Amino acid sequence: MIKELCPYLFFCLVGYCSGSVLYAQIWMRLLANKDVRTVQRDQNPGAASAFLGGGLLCGILSLAGDLLKGILPVRCALTYCSMNHPGFLLVLLGPVIGHAWPLFARFRGGKAIAVSFGVLLGLWPVCPAPAIVLAFFYLFYSVVVRVSPHAWRTILTFCCAFAVDLLIAPPPGVLLGFLGTTIVVCGKHLKDLSSSPEPARVELFYHHPK
Repeated sequence: MIKELCPYLFFCLVGYCSGSVLYAQIWMRLLANKDVRTVQRDQNPGAASAFLGGGLLCGILSLAGDLLKGILPVRCALTYCSMNHPGFLLVLLGPVIGHAWPLFARFRGGKAIAVSFGVLLGLWPVCPAPAIVLAFFYLFYSVVVRVSPHAWRTILTFCCAFAVDLLIAPPPGVLLGFLGTTIVVCGKHLKDLSSSPEPARVELFYHHPK
């Protein structure tokens, strides 16, 4: 059993180390000479803070880094690990947990949205549905039915995406991995809401014909 899990544990560790690199922190220092944690009230060291505090180039580079640190470990793992094995959840969770509680930043990490997209994009084109579903709901609740604040939008997005994934039934390891990712991301945002409670607001994006 342990021998069977070895490749999954290995790529989980690789993914965790990859996720622990906070690219927003690196690019903010290099391009703007700022601490990314000072940009927003919640001290989030993610790509959103890099866009706000460092500008377009800094944000794009940070976002690319956060996506790639999820994509690359998962892409490499597909050669040695099966998505049908329950242990594959460890492969998907590694980068997400690394970003949320990074080894290289005293376990003070970000909210793991971009890296969650990254691990799902790492499954492309073998298993594209989970990434498509997550992107759909993220855009839907950002543009069509606009939910705010951002924390509630993210929680709703991930919960709805997981519900649809249950219906479309991706490989078991992928489904379990996305369940774990949803728990991590929602937990981080619920913690943020508990420290500064704010009710959810919903606005339909449409215009009445004149």
